[in-house]
Amino acid sequence: MCKKIGLALTLLGLAFIQIARAQSVFDPYLVSGSDVIGTGRFAAMGGAFSSLGGDGSALSINPAGSAVFIQSQLDGSITSINTQNSILMQGRANSNLSIPTVNVVFANPIADSPWKTVNFGLVTNRMRTFAEDISYQRETPAGNQMVDFFLSQANGFSEQEVVDGDAGLFASAAYDTYLIDPDTNNSNSYVTRIPDVDSSDQSITFSRLGQLSDYEITVGGNYNNQLYIGANIGFSGLTVTESFLNTEEYDQGTVSTVQYFDETQRNASAFIFKLGAIYRVTPNLRVSAYYHAPRSYRTIVNYRGALDAVHTDTLGNRGFSFGPFQEYAYRIKVPQKFGIGAAYILKENLIFSLEYERTNLAESELANDTRGLGIDGFESFYREATVNISQFYRAVSTFRGGLEVRLDKLYLRGGFNVQTQPFTSDFSNVFTDQTTLTGGAGYRINNVTLDGYFSYASFNREYQPYDFGVVETNEVTQFNLGIGMTYKF
Repeated sequence: MCKKIGLALTLLGLAFIQIARAQSVFDPYLVSGSDVIGTGRFAAMGGAFSSLGGDGSALSINPAGSAVFIQSQLDGSITSINTQNSILMQGRANSNLSIPTVNVVFANPIADSPWKTVNFGLVTNRMRTFAEDISYQRETPAGNQMVDFFLSQANGFSEQEVVDGDAGLFASAAYDTYLIDPDTNNSNSYVTRIPDVDSSDQSITFSRLGQLSDYEITVGGNYNNQLYIGANIGFSGLTVTESFLNTEEYDQGTVSTVQYFDETQRNASAFIFKLGAIYRVTPNLRVSAYYHAPRSYRTIVNYRGALDAVHTDTLGNRGFSFGPFQEYAYRIKVPQKFGIGAAYILKENLIFSLEYERTNLAESELANDTRGLGIDGFESFYREATVNISQFYRAVSTFRGGLEVRLDKLYLRGGFNVQTQPFTSDFSNVFTDQTTLTGGAGYRINNVTLDGYFSYASFNREYQPYDFGVVETNEVTQFNLGIGMTYKF
């Protein structure tokens, strides 16, 4: 089974953060969590809207917010997402201008009934934006070079097995480009043409770009202006493209340059179902609870890569390409999520909101697809990956808080959003907790409100380009600016 696992690691993408043996354990992180983006009001208050409602982005958190509307409403925003990644003091910026949310809710008042309104709407919200763009150079010692990874893949297999691809594509590629040769003194063992004493001048570029969005139909009812309930159905969509380029140059031996490139494209979708409630305890105090059902993302992957070696002797330039592979599919299953919150409203001039959200990513699973694109024989790999997930992940908590002060037609806002890192103590250094600070303002003119907001976050992510590669700390800074408009009709 180790041969199939080696192939699976190749297919699932070399450039993932190496948490453990299987790179695929990173998948649950891609389809969980949420960024602080959305309408101007929602984002400026840190996303702390589960007890408030009446906002399009809030409906993707707590569907009961749809029942709060007393007028029909259209809202949306434009956001500039700016991310700075820095490794070894070598920074690279990525800017992305997008429309993260467009929502419409239709209010339907009911006369002579304790059900004051039954509302419905269409909600589209960007939940996450991936904007990792890393580039750095370093001197890499022997033992941490990419050829050491190739050797680890080939050792233990016969020469014929390496030729036939039984040792995995990386071993075959290194053998075919004459980077590794059989060890004449030891069977099923290999040596490299690069001297052990030679360090390399290494250049690494990695990017992960894409988004996770929810597209929903929402329905909510207001019972006697005291209990608000709601439900959403729809689907969640993930689109991510990852590319990796590693170049190593050598001063000794007969190999002068080794270059590896790969690209992985992922598209995933899942059915979503959400429930929520808001209860008005007093005229000023509201409490809320919501539930998001487990999701099963059908994930379709395309992958391609190439390895090139430049030899200074008669071998010359040698290249090996693999892919593009026929698309294949598997499933990422993430568990349910729930949250609670409370908000205090003082004469509509002051709003203060707090909430807590939790999901246990250790309960996530990977599974082979059963609808024609799964690869036979991968079931054991996915079972092992699921075991790894249960060991590496833990419950993830999110804390949100928001404040709004109204000065006639002017609204001043601030907030925070804290997401705990998702890994157990053995791997807690891979990520740090992510704290986002937010602020903004709004101005109302009749039925139109114009909003602006900013958010700032700073956190660390460990990055290892491949097994045996040197682990580096990626210092990430995110600064977002957005403007939005709300129209009541």
